[in-house]
Amino acid sequence: MFGLFKKKTEKEKLQEKYQQLQKESFDLSTSNRKLSDQKAFEAEEVMKQLEKLKSPSPQRGSKKLLVFRHQQTSHVMLDLFQHLVSGGVPPLSPAVAT
Repeated sequence: MFGLFKKKTEKEKLQEKYQQLQKESFDLSTSNRKLSDQKAFEAEEVMKQLEKLKSPSPQRGSKKLLVFRHQQTSHVMLDLFQHLVSGGVPPLSPAVAT
């Protein structure tokens, strides 16, 4: 009852169109081969659009944030390593020192 007024998503619309074109192509395959091939081609184009929708698009800035965090971690690890090699006690971070 609640799904009665539910609008179809773009993905659902494309899937329905793909199935319709595949069925038309199959039905025409015995009577009009040229038209059948055209419907099959259209179905392939719809499938390409579906695949574009399925592939996750990278989020803006997520790669930059990951690189920035990696650089921060690298600097902290480098500082810690230098203090350990020099035989000194590694300094506390400002958040821990207070």
